[in-house]
Amino acid sequence: MKKALKSDSTSCVALLDVDNFKKINDRYGHLVGDEVLTTLTRTIQKRIRKSDKLCRYGGEEFLIYFSDTDQQSAKRILDELNASLPRRKLWSGTDQKFSVSFSSGLLDVNGETNLDTIIKACDDLLYKAKREGRARVAAFSF
Repeated sequence: MKKALKSDSTSCVALLDVDNFKKINDRYGHLVGDEVLTTLTRTIQKRIRKSDKLCRYGGEEFLIYFSDTDQQSAKRILDELNASLPRRKLWSGTDQKFSVSFSSGLLDVNGETNLDTIIKACDDLLYKAKREGRARVAAFSF
């Protein structure tokens, strides 16, 4: 990702966090939690381009690097992903129906190459999105 940041002047980074993931694990079990993470990963991979990068950043957090993408386009993709996830309500590990969403912090990096700075800014935006009601994107440009 550091290499990509140095060579791509128009790029965005998003930090995503599954909303209420601990509650999902506690209520439905870790197998269902794993299914949620796998489903989210596959849904994202189907939507982003090969030039974009997806990585798991923490337990239920993911980073997406949007190569050669402006903030408006990246936000549209994140909004589409968040709109498609709640359509899935059936999970193989439980008979109970529930839907999933994520909150995200999106940053137009504008040539910033310090990954720690970028991730910190995305994390701050992510928590802003959660405070504003979850299932949303909070965005900022350097």
